Amino acid sequence: ASQSGIIKGFELTRANKAVEKILNGIVPQGNELKLLERIYGPEISKAVASHPDIWRNLASFANLPRAFKASIDVSAVLRQAALPVFGHPIKGAGAALDGLKALFSKGHAEFVEEAIRDSTYYNATKVVNHRPVQVMRNLQLTGWGENAAFALGSKEEPFMSALTRFIPWVRASERSYVTVLNKIRMDRFSALAKAAEKRLKVDVGEADITVYDDIADAVNKLTGRGSLGKAEDWAPVLNTGFFSPRLQLSRLETPFLTFSKNPEVRKEVLRDFAAFILTNIGFLTAMKQAGIADVELDP
Repeated sequence: ASQSGIIKGFELTRANKAVEKILNGIVPQGNELKLLERIYGPEISKAVASHPDIWRNLASFANLPRAFKASIDVSAVLRQAALPVFGHPIKGAGAALDGLKALFSKGHAEFVEEAIRDSTYYNATKVVNHRPVQVMRNLQLTGWGENAAFALGSKEEPFMSALTRFIPWVRASERSYVTVLNKIRMDRFSALAKAAEKRLKVDVGEADITVYDDIADAVNKLTGRGSLGKAEDWAPVLNTGFFSPRLQLSRLETPFLTFSKNPEVRKEVLRDFAAFILTNIGFLTAMKQAGIADVELDP
C-alpha cells in the first residue's frame, strides 16, 4: 500500500496496529479506521460495525442527550480552546471562521482536514526504537461523523455518541466543533515545534522526540483534552457520569505546564494565561465604566 502511494511510509505502522486491534477484537480509533478505509475501502468500517460492543452502544445512547444540547452551539472557540484563542486571537479567529464554514459545508471540513494531513509536521517523522513515528504522534486530533463513529474515545466529549452521524443538525455541529479544535491544535503544535527547532538549531523533525511529545501534551491540555491515564479506554463511559472529564482534568493539569522543562511550553502557557486574564479584566472594566453591568471588585 505504501509503495502504491495510497498511504505514506510512517502510516504503515499505524495501519498494521489497527489491523492487530481488529484481529484481537478491539475497535480501532477513528483515525485508524479512516486510514484502513484508504487501503481497503469503506467496507472495512462496516465490517467492524457489524460486531458491536455493548459498552460502546450503551455509552452512545447515554451520551446522545448531551450531543443534542451541544447542537448548533459553536462554543469550541471559547469553551475548550479559550486559552490559545485569547493568546493568539488572529489564529483563533481564522479557526472560528473555518468552524462556521464547516457547520454549513461538509466539503470545507474535509478541506481543512486534508490541509492538516498535508501539513509539514503531520508528515514529519523520526526513527524511535528502530521504527519511524510521527513527531506529532501524541497530538489528539479528533474525528467527526463516520470517521469517528466506532471509536468514541477519539470524539470530542460533547458529541461522544456513535449516533450523532444520523442526526443532521447534530452531525453538522460536531463537524464544526471538531474542525475548529483540530485546526487550532495543529497550528499551535506546528508553531511551537518550529520555535523549539529554531532554539535547538535543528531541521524539521530532528529534535528529540520528547520535545515534540511535551508540545503535543501541552496543546492537548490547552484545548481541553486532559489525560485520563489508565482510564482512557473508559472515556465514553466516564463521560456519561461526569461532565466532560477530559476538559475538567485539563483545567487542573494546565497550570502545572508552567513548570515544564520545555521552554516553548512554558512561554505558551504563560502567554495564554496572561492574555486570557487581561482580556477578561479589560472586558469587565469596560462594561462597568459603560454602566452595562455591575462588576464586583471585592475578591
